[in-house]
Amino acid sequence: MIVYLVTFCRVTVGMLFAYSFVSKVGKLPQFAQTITNFKLLPERWSQPMALLFLMGELTVVVLALIGGQWLSVAFGLAILL
Repeated sequence: MIVYLVTFCRVTVGMLFAYSFVSKVGKLPQFAQTITNFKLLPERWSQPMALLFLMGELTVVVLALIGGQWLSVAFGLAILL
């Protein structure tokens, strides 16, 4: 039973982050502007942070696909993002 639950979570998290990545990567300037609007970071950091965030999302997807010992890392990174 636990195997089915983990598989469901793995597929759901992977698809969610894949969709999020695809929707943001095409609108990178708008995503960077959104980060700027939060006013948590200097404006010059918005573009690099947007790229870093997108790399994190893609990493979650790849690690969820690989699975095995990397699955816990994928879930941990997903929680941080």
